Amino acid sequence: MSLVSVREDPIQEITPTGLRTASGAEYELDVIIYATGFDAITGPLANLDIRGVGGRTIAEQWADGAKMLFGLSAAGFPNLFTILGPQAPFASHPPVIETQVDLIEKILERALAEKVTRVEATPEGVEAWSDQCDMVLKATLLEQGLGDRPWFLGANVPGKKPSTLCYLGGLGNYVTAVNQEVEGGFSSYVFTSNVLDAAHAVA
Repeated sequence: MSLVSVREDPIQEITPTGLRTASGAEYELDVIIYATGFDAITGPLANLDIRGVGGRTIAEQWADGAKMLFGLSAAGFPNLFTILGPQAPFASHPPVIETQVDLIEKILERALAEKVTRVEATPEGVEAWSDQCDMVLKATLLEQGLGDRPWFLGANVPGKKPSTLCYLGGLGNYVTAVNQEVEGGFSSYVFTSNVLDAAHAVA
């Protein structure tokens, strides 16, 4: 078994027995698995053409890096909740999803109790959570690997600005932060009944 960098010697063609690189080297292979690259975490949402207040798209809002409160909510996009969205924890998915769904349920329960039709993350709340995500990332060595174009920072997509796409503080700290949000009365959210703006945001 050998490891070959196709950045330094790109694949030139597929042959009957394997593949040939630009240098002329040939490699016999039993199986070829095609992995053509991907825009992780933000790509699927950005491609949906989700529009918020004033018609701004989520892709436009994320041009300088995605920011989502708890990986769920973006300022200016009322009534939008994204399970496992940008800046959700980098952890086992089932307990993360369970924590996020529980939070959404509590938010909707309050909205129903207050008879409001619009729930939106505050810009301050989004910035505070994003700053927390950045702080944890900078406490690691991960940014030193940008030359290897890590997908979890978005650096593998040409033209995409690398940013903190995951919360790396662990599931326990994430659950604590979410519980504090609930116990604090959802201070990072605004509950209103502006029906026209809410309808426009999801149109």
